[in-house]
Amino acid sequence: MFANLPNLFDRNFAMAYFLPTTVFVGVLCAVADLFVKGLNFVAYFQADVVVGATLLVVVSWLGSIFLLVTNSKLYQFFEGYGRWNPLRLFRFVERTRYRKLMGTARTSNTAK
Repeated sequence: MFANLPNLFDRNFAMAYFLPTTVFVGVLCAVADLFVKGLNFVAYFQADVVVGATLLVVVSWLGSIFLLVTNSKLYQFFEGYGRWNPLRLFRFVERTRYRKLMGTARTSNTAK
């Protein structure tokens, strides 16, 4: 889990974790400005650009570190690992696809 922490300054980390998190935080601030009255993130960022940019970078950096640490667990969850995973309900879709694929593979092998 902590073996990847020294890689926090390389290009792969920036492209895979930091950039998507920064875009997400920026869009989240813009959407919150549109739909929640009283929140003026854009005005706050424009009032003091250095503080706003620093806050954006720090929140994005913490979010991207969170994504880095939980990356393997997120993949395992969405792939349906675990006994009580609710995504295992959709297991029949993949089994049907596999059976159909194997059925077409058998027919193509027998035709040769």
